[in-house]
Formats: sequence, structure tokens, C-alpha cells
Amino acid sequence: MNDRGFDVYSSGFARLSPLQAGTGYKEPDTMAVAHYDGMVKGLVSIVDSKTFDSVVRNALALLGTGPDWITVQAFNPNLSKYQVEFMVDTVNYIVTGKRRYLLATWRELLAEMNNNGSVKPIVMGGRSVNPDIKVPAELLKGHPAEIMSRWISREGGVVDLIESLHLMFGGDIEVGEVGSLVAS
Repeated sequence: MNDRGFDVYSSGFARLSPLQAGTGYKEPDTMAVAHYDGMVKGLVSIVDSKTFDSVVRNALALLGTGPDWITVQAFNPNLSKYQVEFMVDTVNYIVTGKRRYLLATWRELLAEMNNNGSVKPIVMGGRSVNPDIKVPAELLKGHPAEIMSRWISREGGVVDLIESLHLMFGGDIEVGEVGSLVAS
């Protein structure tokens, strides 16, 4: 994982870059935005196989291999206290199917978190800057498809995935924006 660069989105969340050096600051992911907008505006059905496949493919592209995306956040100095708590809650949801807060609550808490292109470098190894973010043992050796399967098999899991990807990679979050169509 250390031989790859990182892409940091305006939300502060990061992913391993598909490019060797990474791009540093990254514009919002257009597919994460399109999936979320389509869902909240009722333009697409998440049970439609074409939409479902598109959501899962995009999630795998953004989240990368296995639990690496969780580890990246543990070493990401661009995250606020609420963003760290959101990551912990998201990992907990994948493992247990339960969230501490509804995604609508997270949307309000994270609405003010935007790094506006000011990206601090991510250095893997050594001490984690966000020690509360840990990869649970049951996800540690998980293949990306297995982790994704766990996530979307939870009650409301597809909606949770779409909203979580939007919160992490979809750009600015508007206060009062429609969110959390299904309580998780």
C-alpha cells in the first residue's frame, strides 16, 4: 500500500490513488454525486440491476482493495473529529448493521467539513493520526467483494453505501440537503 499515492477529496476523506504518485487534491467523484442525486430525487431505482451494478463498481473503485481505505483514513491528517467518528460508525455498520447516528445526522455534522483544496500529506506507517479508526479482525483479510457484500446485505445497506460514498467523496454537503431515506 505504501508505494501508491493518495487522492484527497474536498471532504477531507482520502483514497489510495490508482496512479503511482496520486493527484493530491481531488474534485468530487461524479458517479458518487450522480448516484446520490438520482436516489434522493427519485430519478433512479436502487433495486434496478443496472443502477445497483454501477453503484457497486464505483464503490469498489473508490474504496480500493480490501480494508485499505479504512487504514488510509487512520493515517489521514485531513479529517476532523466528526469525520473520524463517521468512519468508526461506518466500519461498525459494515460489521454489525447498526449505526450510532442516522446518516441524516452525519450529513448535518459533516456539512461544515471542507478542506477547500488545502491538503496535508498522508504518511503511512508509524503512529496513526486517527487511532480510533481500526480495521476490525473480521474485515482484515476480507476481499473487496466480501466487504462490499457485507455492507449492502445489511438492512438499508445499499442506501447507506450510496449516502456514505457521497459524504466521503461527493463534494460539498449542503445543510438541509435531503438525506437518509432509510433509517439504518
